[in-house]
Amino acid sequence: MQNKALIIVSFIGLIIGTISVFSYCGGDISSILPDTGENQKTCKNSAQCGVGEKCINNFCTKVDAGGVQSCRNNSDCSADEECVNSVCQKKAVDAGEEIPTDITPVESVYCNYNSECPQGFVCNIETHSCIPGGRIKVEPDKVSFGAAGFGQEVKRTVIVTNIGNGPLTIYVVDFETNTNPDPDHPRFTRVTDKNIPATLSPNDTLNIDVLYRQDDADPDNGFLVINSSDITQPQVKVFLFSTYKGPPDLKIVDRSTNPPKTLYPEATSQNTYTINLGNIPIGNTKDLMVSFLNDSDGSILAIKSTNIVQMSKNKIDVELRSMIDPNTKYIPPIYMSAKEMIDMYIKYVPSTKEAQELTRVTIVTNDSDINNDSIEDNGELIINIVGQAGYVPPGINVDKTEMNFGEVQVGLSSEDLFNICNTGEDNLVIDGTSGLDNPNTDFSISPSKLGGTILGGACIEVKVKFTPLNQGNQFNKIVVKSNDPNNPNIEVKLYGMGTDPNLVLNPDQDIDFGIVEVGKESKEVSLSIYNSGKGNLSINSIGLTIGSSADFIITNLPQQFPVLLKGDGQETLTFGVKFKPSVSSDPQAIKGALEIKSSDKDNQIKYLNLSGIGFACPNGFSDCNNDMSDRCEANINTSLEHCGHCNNPCVVSNGTPVCNNGTCQIQSCNQFWADCDKLYNTGCETSTEKDVNNCGNCGLKCSVLNGVPKCESGNCGIDRCNTPYKDCKNGYLDGCETNTNTDANNCGGCGKTCSAPNATTKCNNGFCAIDKCDNGFKDCDGIYSNGCETYIFGDSLNCGECGAICMIDNANPKCVSGQCAIDSCVGDYSDCDGKVSNGCEKNLSNDVNNCGFCNFICTINNAQPKCVNRTCVIDYCLGTFRDCNGNVSDGCETDTSNSVDNCGGCGSSFKCSVANGTAKCENSICGIASCNTGYKDCKNGYSDGCETNTTNDVNNCGNCGTICNIPPYAQSVACQSSTCKITACSSTYYDINLNYNDGCECRQDSDDIAGSGNTTATAIDLGTLQDSAKQYTQVTGKNIVPTSDVDWYKVVAQDVATVGYNNFDFIVEIVGCNANNPAACEFQIEVYKDVVDNNHKVCSDDVYYRFTVNFRSDVDSNGKNEGENPCTASCISNDFVNNCCHNYTATYYIKVYRRTGAAASCNSYTLKVTNGT
Repeated sequence: MQNKALIIVSFIGLIIGTISVFSYCGGDISSILPDTGENQKTCKNSAQCGVGEKCINNFCTKVDAGGVQSCRNNSDCSADEECVNSVCQKKAVDAGEEIPTDITPVESVYCNYNSECPQGFVCNIETHSCIPGGRIKVEPDKVSFGAAGFGQEVKRTVIVTNIGNGPLTIYVVDFETNTNPDPDHPRFTRVTDKNIPATLSPNDTLNIDVLYRQDDADPDNGFLVINSSDITQPQVKVFLFSTYKGPPDLKIVDRSTNPPKTLYPEATSQNTYTINLGNIPIGNTKDLMVSFLNDSDGSILAIKSTNIVQMSKNKIDVELRSMIDPNTKYIPPIYMSAKEMIDMYIKYVPSTKEAQELTRVTIVTNDSDINNDSIEDNGELIINIVGQAGYVPPGINVDKTEMNFGEVQVGLSSEDLFNICNTGEDNLVIDGTSGLDNPNTDFSISPSKLGGTILGGACIEVKVKFTPLNQGNQFNKIVVKSNDPNNPNIEVKLYGMGTDPNLVLNPDQDIDFGIVEVGKESKEVSLSIYNSGKGNLSINSIGLTIGSSADFIITNLPQQFPVLLKGDGQETLTFGVKFKPSVSSDPQAIKGALEIKSSDKDNQIKYLNLSGIGFACPNGFSDCNNDMSDRCEANINTSLEHCGHCNNPCVVSNGTPVCNNGTCQIQSCNQFWADCDKLYNTGCETSTEKDVNNCGNCGLKCSVLNGVPKCESGNCGIDRCNTPYKDCKNGYLDGCETNTNTDANNCGGCGKTCSAPNATTKCNNGFCAIDKCDNGFKDCDGIYSNGCETYIFGDSLNCGECGAICMIDNANPKCVSGQCAIDSCVGDYSDCDGKVSNGCEKNLSNDVNNCGFCNFICTINNAQPKCVNRTCVIDYCLGTFRDCNGNVSDGCETDTSNSVDNCGGCGSSFKCSVANGTAKCENSICGIASCNTGYKDCKNGYSDGCETNTTNDVNNCGNCGTICNIPPYAQSVACQSSTCKITACSSTYYDINLNYNDGCECRQDSDDIAGSGNTTATAIDLGTLQDSAKQYTQVTGKNIVPTSDVDWYKVVAQDVATVGYNNFDFIVEIVGCNANNPAACEFQIEVYKDVVDNNHKVCSDDVYYRFTVNFRSDVDSNGKNEGENPCTASCISNDFVNNCCHNYTATYYIKVYRRTGAAASCNSYTLKVTNGT
């Protein structure tokens, strides 16, 4: 291929050389060109010719391509083809083959347009040749900043790449007009990583950081414009936009709860919300806080203005403050990002008593649906803050809300009282319509009308009477109407029943009990009472009348009286009467009477006569059959049927009774029975045949040792023995004397004996067992029959104890006199403590405390040592220490937690270094110990060091994060010597107090803004003041801003008096300033009369000027007034009484300015000009 290339180059050179010769001579080249019969296009190569043509001798000549693909250069052909004679052909592979071609280097291609040049080349119009050129590529072509919140700064990066083969120059990177409507406060800003203009080499990039700061509630858009040297697209625009954030949504919330509780709006809310502070005592303080929340998804809530109107005597303070820093107060307009909250602080300190307080706060926002009812409104919310100041309103209270008169008989009355009290302080006014709800009932009240006034803390008494005229339930109520704001209507309910009960006694006739033996009771006569009338009948008492015999007995009376019986016979009261004579009256009757007291007004006391006769039997006899024919027939001293008294039979169980002198006794007991308790009532209660406590006789108790006794036919015996006892000897006499669980001669039963070799035996729970082995022997197999079969003094498998196998760690064991001992140690192990219990306990090859030898301890500085092959080495370093020099002798010598050269590890890669500051190492992490003066670490910590110059960075001024935000009405700011400074104010605003935080706090007054009053030529005309009557004009609300400002005024003071008394009295003053101490006033005046120059200056550096006529009226020796009042119009020689009238009319010029040395402020002044007395 080298030879072939040389041939091609030589061939091209020959052609070019030939063409050069022709051109230089200037001959007519047409004479040597083939005659084609038509005009031909000149060319340098075939790329400049049309399809089907090729460049021959600098002229485009048609060539028959034979149906194959025609071409201008290799770029028109596929990768495995090349352009030969305007035809794409397969590339030659034979090194010796010579192929004619018209390929020309691309920079030599003739061109008129960029499209005629290959990728990465541009057409130089001056030379008509393709040259390497810069081509611009910008990504992305659209930039979205999303739904940025208010004050949020969002950064997006636009990348410009040179994709050409030559240099690309970026001339301009800027924003299209109207992208930033307010250039003084741009929303979009940009920062490039190269200075503009910038030249980019091929594949080089320019990074453009576009910063967007949201400052309102609306989406924004615009274009970033990039101008470059790319002639194919010299200007590229990138569309910038932020998205719509949805509507703002104002809510009032209580943020003390989690999540915050919504107070407003609710489902039925209008455009008003009420906050009730309650009733606050005088001098106390009520503090309350609610929060405003922007509950939108992304839009900004603008609180445009707040209007606070105090509508009460006691002031209610309202302030808007930052939720994060309560000391920061907000003044509208206020912009709130989505989910942001600010707090409204309410403070109420009443000093005078008020029944109703109101402060109205009107908030104007950009929330077009303030109450969320889906109906658009004006965004205004009215908050009514209400309260009371130490006000105690009237309060009504009744001590009874119900009065139940119960049952009252028709025609009778019942009365009760209740009180109406005023529990408040203000007067309680009872409405005149108060009283009984229904006056036409059986209830009445006194006073009949309840209208009137009750003073605070006082009460009135109301009497209620119930007089039923008819039977049945009655109901009414008393309605009390008052001015109690909380309980304007109160009721006292009235109940009562009209009744007419009727007592019925059955039987209703006298009772005669007949003849009854003394001491005995007659049969009981049953009586019943019921109520046949209406309403309850009260039985108040039932008893005997005074003088009645006590021998009459009333039974079954209720436990207490009165007893109520329902009407219509629904209930019955039953009781009885008996007669028990205490003395014999035979044949005379004993008398008495029953007395029943009730509420039956027609029969309040009911009487029933009682009578009976008592008789007595001889001593020892009684009338038991109630038969008067054989009266006293029974001998109660001996009768088994009537022993002691009638019908008291004598009966003895298991025996025979007897009546002895009127008392039943036991005469005898049956066989095997006895009266052991000596009680008649229980009879012969004890069986001596089987009772072990009374066996054969009373008190003979059977007892068996270790067993249970029995009694058979009156004799004691053994019933059974307690387990494990047995009766192996003498029966009942010694009881169950043998324990078969422990007796080796009776083990498990009487007569069973225990025995075993090399041992002493015992009986254990009824089984033979070894009690103890002979010295040196043990029962290791647990088999009783072979006794203590094992010798434990020399058995290494049972050394000293059964199963005590001698197993010693890392040793070969043996048993000596019943003790395990070390026979020898194994391997690297050694017995360093001389204890058999832990064997050869130390491995001298890896034990740091016994490394190579017993008790040789490995110790290495700041390291955990280890023993390897009987040698001490470092296992690991302790804590943050490391062995950075590899020397075991000084251990882990470096603390990587605080070593600046080895921070967190060893070596140069762990060395700490800080730009613009001093490095430190803490907790193995490189950090910044300190920054050089004027620098701070505001971004990425150690990674970029102290990267921020806080002396001039407006985003980190004097300290990180201290942003020099543009304060109110400032136009621009700067960070100077680490302090935020205002560099320019908005038009008509000035920073008078040089306080950055309140911005350009002062604004020129309206006259200054309009250009009036700044010079004598533009002095503000205050008009004319006549002295005919006292007149004045007053200028208020004007200020001296800036401090160099002066305000000029002019006024005509007219003197109209020509005769008589002159009232001219001209005064200029700064209201509120002390005329005797003008230096204490912030403002001063200069006054000029008619002309503004020093000759006409009548007042300077003062706050008060006055010119008046002479009002003195005393007479001098010539008989003439010294003063001008009164005066005469014309001066005549013979008027010795009055002076001549003088016309003081003049135009005064007044300059108001700030006193030299006075502190600058935005304060306004009031100028007052007066004429006349």
